[in-house]
Amino acid sequence: MRKLPVFIIFILVLMLGVTMLAGCGEGGKQPPPSPTQQQGAATQEAPPAAAKPQSCYDVGFKIGRCAAKSMSNLPCEPGEDIPMPLECKGKPETKKGLAEGRKSVY
Repeated sequence: MRKLPVFIIFILVLMLGVTMLAGCGEGGKQPPPSPTQQQGAATQEAPPAAAKPQSCYDVGFKIGRCAAKSMSNLPCEPGEDIPMPLECKGKPETKKGLAEGRKSVY
């Protein structure tokens, strides 16, 4: 009978210790960024506006060249590693650019 109150006290102390340890881990976190900081980050991450729009052939050529270089363990040039614009996906001129870009590496 005497063991039951000791067990309850032990469990309460254990729960208190775990709660304190869990709360101590929160001290190193930074607060969420303010709206002005979020706007600054968005403007910094945006790519610079191109002087002239690129054709889908040019985009395909750069992407194809970078893909072929990557398969050969060669680094891509900064202007070649670009995402495929939605308006160029599946177009014949894009496919031609991809093929020519790959051929330019080999």
